[in-house]
Amino acid sequence: MRRIAYEQAFVAAENALRSATSVFGINLPLPRFGVDDPEQVLQALTEASAAVRATAGPGLAQAAELAAGELAAAKLDLVSWTALRGRGSPGMLARVLQRLRAATTVAELTELIPNLTAELGYDRVLLSWVRHGRWIPCAARTCSDPDEAAAIVAAGGTPAYRRIHGLLEDEVVRSCSTILVRDVKGNPRVHTQLLAVTHSRSYVAAPLVLRDQVVGLLHVDRNAETGAMDGFDRDLLALLSAGLGLALDRVRTLRDLETVRETVEGHAVMLHDLVGRLGNGQNHPTADADAGSLPISLSDGPTCLSRDPGEQSVNVARAVRPAHRLSELPDADDWKSGLTRREEQVLRLVAEGLTNAQIGERLFVTEATVKSHVKSLMRKLGAATRSEAGAAYHRGTDRALALAGTGHSRGQKAHPFG
Repeated sequence: MRRIAYEQAFVAAENALRSATSVFGINLPLPRFGVDDPEQVLQALTEASAAVRATAGPGLAQAAELAAGELAAAKLDLVSWTALRGRGSPGMLARVLQRLRAATTVAELTELIPNLTAELGYDRVLLSWVRHGRWIPCAARTCSDPDEAAAIVAAGGTPAYRRIHGLLEDEVVRSCSTILVRDVKGNPRVHTQLLAVTHSRSYVAAPLVLRDQVVGLLHVDRNAETGAMDGFDRDLLALLSAGLGLALDRVRTLRDLETVRETVEGHAVMLHDLVGRLGNGQNHPTADADAGSLPISLSDGPTCLSRDPGEQSVNVARAVRPAHRLSELPDADDWKSGLTRREEQVLRLVAEGLTNAQIGERLFVTEATVKSHVKSLMRKLGAATRSEAGAAYHRGTDRALALAGTGHSRGQKAHPFG
């Protein structure tokens, strides 16, 4: 309905301008739907009204009055449409930002952002990441042609990992500001390969800012109602990009908290194993002894703090795994014999408490590759969690050192991953 209302207002403005220019000989180009945005149409109406008043002679007084009335009516229709658009947009933006809260990973955000942006009233949206000054397109949404989205992403990545320096987007990255680009075809600083696919006439580029650094770009080039982009679209997408930055920060914080949780649980397991090894051959604490001296799993929470001694021993028995004695551990060669060299490297870093992303940066591989290695080595070790895999690494290391010290290493290196 809003698109129909805009088209009607545009047609009224076009007719009024055509009549005024023909009667009074005004040299003013007529607006083109989908090319000139609402602000430009309003500007044309204002200029035409001024020109009619300036050129109307005594013999054209009645014609001037009629033309001025038509121009004023067209301008009023367009202003009314603009006001209605502004009144409905805050509610739509609030709903979009609320739905972003469902995302808990960057992958989920990558899928949501183009789709939710389109729901604000846009036909084509491109999401890209920025890394080390390079433009990396990753997802697009087109309402008219699904195949066009894949073509846009492919064109945006040509050449691969293009540097942003020299493009209009460089201003977005440097100033963390949203820009509106008109007359795209006549601008030498646009992405030419992308323009060859989109044939954009105008677009808005907004930054995705995470902790004072631009990490992504949001491009929108076609308003579903007007077919073009204007200052209103720029301001709306600037608000959206600010919300997207908060969503990215939330996901980053969730990942950091998960890393802390895994690290703490891993240290708790390793501490428990260390206590078991130090107490080997002695009357070290068990599940039936003083529960206060045993580490409790973070996931068990306050249920392990029962006031009833009998209930407490049962809870502690569930929370704490029995410690393996050193003599029960397999030989170092046996326990790691099924791991590849790369899996050994990944396991060592897992034991240090690094996340998949951090391991990928350390080994110069993708996070997905690290995830695959972690799954494989956990399966081979029979570990259910990363913490158990890390504990297995430390037990294997200690076992190798013990065998080396007693002369039973059978030619092994003291460090199983040396």
